[in-house]
Amino acid sequence: MDRTDINSSLFRSMTFFGDHALHHLFPTLDHGILKQLYPVFLEHCEKFKANFRLTSSFDLFIGQLRMAVKENPNVLDDSR
Repeated sequence: MDRTDINSSLFRSMTFFGDHALHHLFPTLDHGILKQLYPVFLEHCEKFKANFRLTSSFDLFIGQLRMAVKENPNVLDDSR
């Protein structure tokens, strides 16, 4: 999941860990180059049915608060 408000600026991307998914795939590449990889990255996400989402920092913050006040955890099924 990446943040649209951070990824929209190279400065914000470099200072607030933008383009995070691509950074983890290509950690040694300069942040200025990562934007050029999005078309191929998104194509492969569709091909392999990877769940890549874009959202705002505010929505992520609200989601983190909701997780913090949750009383019943989500339990993963180990029967695979």
